[in-house]
Amino acid sequence: MSPTHPGRFNQFHVFHEVLSDNFVIQPVVFGLRRSERTMFIQLSFDQRTAEQKTELFRTIVADLRLFADVPEEDIMLMAIETAGENWWAAGRVVDAATGYDERMTDVPTRAASTA
Repeated sequence: MSPTHPGRFNQFHVFHEVLSDNFVIQPVVFGLRRSERTMFIQLSFDQRTAEQKTELFRTIVADLRLFADVPEEDIMLMAIETAGENWWAAGRVVDAATGYDERMTDVPTRAASTA
């Protein structure tokens, strides 16, 4: 596991499609015109550096453009950073040295992931 992708074993995807009547978006957001097909993607994970988040955002946009033909202007991303200790699952015990469940192997140390 690389420090740029910590926690890759704990991935959850929730897709929620709403009808246009239930999704209100201004036609111009952050100075860019948006269409009715705008996607709002919210990510939740432990802290990442600004560089890691920028690379993640670039990758998501590139993949959506390449594989789903979604215009860049219709993609909005937001990251919510939540410390690992704020997540709970049955049987989970956080190793204070790594921030990961103590049963997980091949995880970076805190020093390596912040370097």
